[in-house]
Amino acid sequence: MNNKQCIICNKNFQSPWQQTKCCSYECRQEHKKRNNKLNKIPRLSLTPNKTGAVSELEVCAYYIREGYEVFRNVAMNGVADIIIWKPETGELHRIDVKSFLADRDPTVYIQRLEEKNNNLVEVVPYNYNTKKVLRTL
Repeated sequence: MNNKQCIICNKNFQSPWQQTKCCSYECRQEHKKRNNKLNKIPRLSLTPNKTGAVSELEVCAYYIREGYEVFRNVAMNGVADIIIWKPETGELHRIDVKSFLADRDPTVYIQRLEEKNNNLVEVVPYNYNTKKVLRTL
C-alpha cells in the first residue's frame, strides 16, 4: 500500500496504486472538474477542412495588414493555398498554410513539406488556438 495525500481535501489515505491522487469518488469528480476547466485545450466543433479554411483566411488577413496583395486558390487542391505579392518590392511568395491546434514547434514538419514540394511553396504554420502566424516571410 502507498501512503498518499489527497490533492483536493489534503486528507491522508492509502492506495494500492502509485498514480492515485484522490481519496474518494467525490474528490476524483472535483479533480476532474477543476482539471477540465484549467488545463483543457478548447476544441472547436469544426471539421479539419473548415479549420484549414478559417486558418487560410486569418493568414490572408495577416498579410493584407502587412501590405501585401493576397490571392487565394479557388480550387480544392493546388500547389499553393495563397499567393502574396508586395507591389513596392515585387516580392512574390507561394504559401501553403498549415493549422496547428497545440503549442508545439512545427519547424521539422515545415522543412519536410518544403522539401517535398521542391521548395516551390513556403509553408506558413498558423496556431489555431492562439490565432498567431508562427512564421513570417
